[in-house]
Amino acid sequence: MTDTDRRHVRVYYSIVNDERFADIYHDARHLGTWLQLLLVADAMFPAASPLPAYVDSDSVKVLVEAGLIEEMPHQHFRVHGLEAERDMRSHSARNAAAKRWQSDRTPTRGGSAMLAEQEQEQEQEQSRSSGAPASRNGTDPVAETLFGIYGGNPSQTVMEWGDRLANEYGAETAARAIGKAAEAGRDRLMSRAEGSLKLVARAADRTEEAAERARLREKRKPVTDRVAVLEPEKASKVLDGVAEKLGFRRKDETLAP
Repeated sequence: MTDTDRRHVRVYYSIVNDERFADIYHDARHLGTWLQLLLVADAMFPAASPLPAYVDSDSVKVLVEAGLIEEMPHQHFRVHGLEAERDMRSHSARNAAAKRWQSDRTPTRGGSAMLAEQEQEQEQEQSRSSGAPASRNGTDPVAETLFGIYGGNPSQTVMEWGDRLANEYGAETAARAIGKAAEAGRDRLMSRAEGSLKLVARAADRTEEAAERARLREKRKPVTDRVAVLEPEKASKVLDGVAEKLGFRRKDETLAP
C-alpha cells in the first residue's frame, strides 16, 4: 500500500466531551456530515473547500451554529481546528526528523542524556499542542481567564475558540464575556460567551444604523424646515430698518429712493 493510499484524518476522543460537539456527537447525521466535511477540507487544505452538494443542509446549519465549520463566500467552507492540527503534525514531523538527524550525528552520546532530552521535547510539544499560554503574565486576557476558570490548561479546542473570539471581538471584550458566562458554570461555556458577544455586537450595529438613519432623515429635510421664518410684523420692521440704513423709504408696500 502506497503512502497516498494511507492518507487519513484524525478524529480525537476529546470530541466526546467537547462543548461544541454537545449536540453533534450523539446525532449520527450531524456527526457524519462533520466527518464528510473534515475529509474534504483536509484534502483541500490550505485552500477553502467547496461545499459538497451531497451533504445534509440541515446538518451544515447545525455545524455552523456550533462553531465547528465556517461558511465562506461562493459555497465554500473551512473546518475550525484543522489548521492547528495540520501545523501540529508538521511540527511533530520536523521534530522527529531533527531527532533522527541528531542521533545519526552523535552516536556516542549516552542513552540517559538522549532520553532526558527527548522527554523534555515531548513535554514542550504537549504544552504547545494543549493550547496553553506561553506565560501567565497578563499579556493574553483570554488565556488568563480560561486558565483561572479551568484551574489549569484548557483543551486545545477551547483555546482555539478563545483565540477566535479575541480576534473577532477584541481580547479584553472576549475575556470579560467568557468570565461572565463562567458564572453560570462551565457547561457550554464558550458557546454561551460567543452568544452574548454576538448579541452585544448586533445591538451596537442596530444603534449605529439608527443613528445613520436619523442623520439621513435630517439631511433630507426641506430647507424651510431648518431655516427660521420671521412673522410678517417682524419682517416688516426688519425691512424698514434696512431701508432706512440704505436711504430708502417705503411707499405703498414698495421701496422707492
